[in-house]
Parts: sequence; C-alpha cells; structure tokens
Amino acid sequence: MTLMELLNKIYTAVGMIRNGQTKRLVAILSDKYREWVDIPQNNSRYVFLFPIIVLEEIHILLDECSLAYPLHDGGWQIIELSDFSRGRQILVLTRSVIDTRHGSPKHTKLMEDIYSFDGFVTVEQDDIIVDVGAYIGTLSFCFAETSSIFISIDPMAAVSDELKYNTQSYSNVITVPKAAWTKKTELEINQSSLPNENSVLQPDQRDSNSSFTVDADTVPNIVKNLGIEHIDYLKIEAEGVEMEILEAALADEIEIEKIAVDASAERDGSGVIDEVGAILESYNYDWRINEEAPEWGSEIVFAKQESSK
Repeated sequence: MTLMELLNKIYTAVGMIRNGQTKRLVAILSDKYREWVDIPQNNSRYVFLFPIIVLEEIHILLDECSLAYPLHDGGWQIIELSDFSRGRQILVLTRSVIDTRHGSPKHTKLMEDIYSFDGFVTVEQDDIIVDVGAYIGTLSFCFAETSSIFISIDPMAAVSDELKYNTQSYSNVITVPKAAWTKKTELEINQSSLPNENSVLQPDQRDSNSSFTVDADTVPNIVKNLGIEHIDYLKIEAEGVEMEILEAALADEIEIEKIAVDASAERDGSGVIDEVGAILESYNYDWRINEEAPEWGSEIVFAKQESSK
C-alpha cells in the first residue's frame, strides 16, 4: 500500500466517523482484519483473534448497547446493558449482511421483512410454522408469539446449545436437532468457521475442512413424529440444498399451505429461483418473488397452494 492509499483510507475513516457511521466503520475493520489473517473464529492462536474480538465487542456495544462474553463451548452470551439481562447466545462474533449480528433487533426485523410477502404469503395468527435452517432461532423471535406451534430444525442444534437456549422462553417452540433431508439417514455436514455457512455441500465461505455427522429426515417425517399432520408455513434456508429438501417435503402427502425458500446463490455460486419455481409448479403451487424486499429478500421464493389463492 502506498502512502497516498493509506492517507485516503484514513481520510475515509475520519469522514465516516464525522458522518455518524462509526458502527459501520468498526464492522468493516473487523471483517477486513479477519480476511487479512484468514483464520477460523476458534483458532487457538488467540493473539491473532484478539483484535477481531476487540472490534466485535466495540461494534456490539455501539450497535446494541450490549456486551458479549465467551462460553465454554466456544459460543458467546450477550448481556444487555439496559437491564444487565442475559440476551441471546450466538455461535461466533461475526456480523451479518446488515452490519450486525444474528438475532440482534436489527437482524430480527430484517428477517421478519424478508420472510413476509404482503398480499401473498405471510404468517397468520395460530399458524403451524416449520423453520428449516433455524440456526440460532432468529425467525422464532419474529413469529413464535404469533404461531400456535413453531418447529425449529437445525443440525447445529445437535452439537451446540444456542438454538435451544434462545427459544426456551417460548412454550410453543420445539427444537429438532436434526438436518432436514430427502430421507431418514445420517448426514455429513461440512463446517465453516462461520457456522451459518455449514452445508451438505462444501461451504462457500471459510471452509474449515472439518465435518460432523447428524441424524437427518424429511420435513414431513419430522413433523409427523411430533404428532402434527399439516404445515401452515414452511421456511427453508439450507445453504444450497433447498431443492432437495423441498422436493422431499412436497412428495409426501402432508398438507403444506405456504412456503418460503431461500434460492440465493449458495449452490456452486448460482441462484436457483427458476429451479425452485419449477418444483413448486409441478406440485400445483403458485409462486412469486418479492422484488421490493430488502437485502437478499428478492431471492426468496414464496409459494402457496393454488386452491388457496
């Protein structure tokens, strides 16, 4: 980097601070440092992680008026400074697409907006909701109080406690520590240093070259084993294997009224909107995307049974 380039970066940083973008600046610095050192979150070389942790702590303080402290399993407990209560637990201190962390108020509002398509597919009072790819439970923060039953399915729940911890205050949330898949089997999950990028495929970000095995089953089998015979709203976000999970869910005779599938570019770098749409059409679903949705919401495929249009 030349002296002029360095001065330009300093000038830009000062400008961001003056314009009230300190939170954004800290988030960028944290991500850039992680790219420079290229190490996983839980690497034992703590000296390299320390600047990242400091930056992330500063950002979470500015963004949420909260602090994080490490848990024994490698995750983080969020402490809300407004009342010193224990908030959610998160697996890693990394920002999401909107410069904040999974499950934060800002991220929760974004998820609520992304997975609702007014006038077509929305969560209604007393819906039975199935969340495939629940991760730490953010969608339950949006919709659990509205639903009659909320089923959170995620393979990470088999090896960490964050999903169960974050949903424990909802009496109607059922946590399923399995992977949704095409059949009942054991499934290998390839891991990323960003656990929300774990996948049956190779992770498209920060592959850690490790994996774990978890029980897997189809969505209908999981639901029926809980004594439930229909689904009002099914959300699928599975890091590139949404089509397989969707096809297996629709091939069963269980009734699924409304569907939202993340069809963004997680499968070999390509989006699968048309492919997901073709599957839905073959089972007589009307499908649409919400082109006005924020962030990656325009790549969510919404569908409902044609008879319910």
